[in-house]
Amino acid sequence: MLDAFGAGARAALRWEMHGTILREMPGLVTPDHVGSTFVIVGVTTARFNEDRLIDRCGCYWDLGSFSAQFR
Repeated sequence: MLDAFGAGARAALRWEMHGTILREMPGLVTPDHVGSTFVIVGVTTARFNEDRLIDRCGCYWDLGSFSAQFR
């Protein structure tokens, strides 16, 4: 996790994921990139109910930055 913020019943987390391409992803990653490493930066947002349980959650990441690593 890179950063976190919370206010009332809402929270947001900014995160970074590091990995290795294990197989081709048609239209996104070619076989030439199998074995290459990558970094994805993303954000997760959450809303909590009155019992402090997650009511809604969404994860978002930057496809453009991911794709640019394999051009």
